[in-house]
Amino acid sequence: MVNCEKMYISNHELKEIKKLFYKRIGQASHGLMYSIGQIIGEDIASQLEEYNFFQKARERLKERGILEDIVFKEEEAEVRGSMEVDDKANGKTCSILEGILVALYENYKGKKLYCEETECESKGDNRCIFQIKEEII
Repeated sequence: MVNCEKMYISNHELKEIKKLFYKRIGQASHGLMYSIGQIIGEDIASQLEEYNFFQKARERLKERGILEDIVFKEEEAEVRGSMEVDDKANGKTCSILEGILVALYENYKGKKLYCEETECESKGDNRCIFQIKEEII
């Protein structure tokens, strides 16, 4: 048996998987994708040290092909080239990345937070913007 620790999914495959989820379970799939992102983000965060945390997170996200570049700010992240950008979509599409980012910020700040995408390249914006907020509930 082969021990594979990593798996590659193309952008096309990811879009098709998300399309299937939205077709089958509708808007509830956003929460599912957000949760999937949290799992990925928690895994990435567990491999990082506090020193240069966000610089190392940036490198790891780029290495994994999740995005082309990111600027982490205190309560916001600015992303270019998210793996979830879909030119054919008519709304925000980066729900997995929302989950990844909230997990990274929660790990760094040590408290529960919420992440919301407010701008998205899929809508024609020139970058994706994610607001990091205190958890609503």
